[in-house]
Amino acid sequence: MIAVIGIALVISITFAVSLFRPGAAFGLVICIFALTQWGQSTSTAIALNTSLVYIPAGVVLLTAVVAGALRGNIGRISWLTVLIWAFLGWVALSSTWSAYGGATDRLQSVFHLLAFFALLSPWVIRDMKDLRAGFTAALLIGLPLIVILVFTAEWGFRGLLIAGAWDVRTNPLAIATWAGMLVMIVLLMNFKGLGRMWQMLRWAVILGGLYLVAMSQSRGQFFFIFAAVVPMLMFSRRIRNVWQFVALIVALGLLLILGSFVLDAIGAGARWERVEIEFALAGRLENARTLLAAWFDGGMQAFLVGLGYAGSFNPNIVGFYPHFVPAEVLGEFGLIGASLFVAMLVLGAYRWLWLYRAVAPYPVARGLVSALGAIILFDFLLGFKQGTLLSQFFLLGGLTIVDRLCCSLQRMPQAAGLPHVPALQPPATARLGGA
Repeated sequence: MIAVIGIALVISITFAVSLFRPGAAFGLVICIFALTQWGQSTSTAIALNTSLVYIPAGVVLLTAVVAGALRGNIGRISWLTVLIWAFLGWVALSSTWSAYGGATDRLQSVFHLLAFFALLSPWVIRDMKDLRAGFTAALLIGLPLIVILVFTAEWGFRGLLIAGAWDVRTNPLAIATWAGMLVMIVLLMNFKGLGRMWQMLRWAVILGGLYLVAMSQSRGQFFFIFAAVVPMLMFSRRIRNVWQFVALIVALGLLLILGSFVLDAIGAGARWERVEIEFALAGRLENARTLLAAWFDGGMQAFLVGLGYAGSFNPNIVGFYPHFVPAEVLGEFGLIGASLFVAMLVLGAYRWLWLYRAVAPYPVARGLVSALGAIILFDFLLGFKQGTLLSQFFLLGGLTIVDRLCCSLQRMPQAAGLPHVPALQPPATARLGGA
């Protein structure tokens, strides 16, 4: 009952705040899986019907989008957003020629999550104030939730035990991904004013987040947190002299020490041994090889358009998704789909760099953009070890947010508290007209 009341309170407060600051709803999006799993672990009703959480959260998000639209938050649509939509359209179209007979049904089963995370949530972010509201909301929701899950939740092997079920656990990867994103946000943001309290609470979030990642036994999330944070920390802090570099090295050293301490504290076990990691990696590479062999043997049509969405689920191919998104993209969507995907990533990287250069003189905005970049990079890296393309919500949605921020800064830089910098405007080919 406590979890039900807590979730209802979080959703209600977020609803009220998002009417005035739509970006706050993005914080709820970041935390929704963790909130749902907390509910599943304590409430039989939520365990049996997770839509009791997802539907109210969807109402909050949709309301925030509408509230933002009424304030003119829709803004311009640039070529990066169009490219993302075109790629997703190609993915959906490919289900019509898929080598797996249940492709259309599978696509329909994941569409509601794709729409919630990747298609709808970016439209609550228009400027840096919205992004700051979203990340702040994620921390305000996330820190108490970390405390609850660390000290009161009942854990099985890798996941929370679901209420009313014997030895049935929640998805460990969802908890680990959420905790990893909170660690990156609180590490990379630069705080001022009342936000400086997070400088004191930062290490509590980091320690608790790493503990949850370790408890879920999610090796990829644990390692990729560091892989995403290290480069983005240099962007966030702008290393200008040797003392700043030393401070950065000390901070990273403390992070590594905390990580090692957490692994030792929980007794990490065999999953973290080298032979187990190599075995898991070999399995993913074998899945990728099998899928690409089927794609190559499929003839010119398959070479160009792929085996179709979820083609790897064919029992004669992999029988499941390959846990290796690059191979999935090439094998299922062909050279056409892979070209769209690579173009999306390249243009997204260009737009992020432009955005960073535009906000570089401003510590708060610089930290926000660095945190957003880390989340995108983190989700991209996870595609090399888990899940499927359409579960990379924060890669697809994050790139859309980057594009929207670029358009906003180019058109109305003062709205984000930044001066207009003509030298940093994207070329005309990088945007579409329309307010």
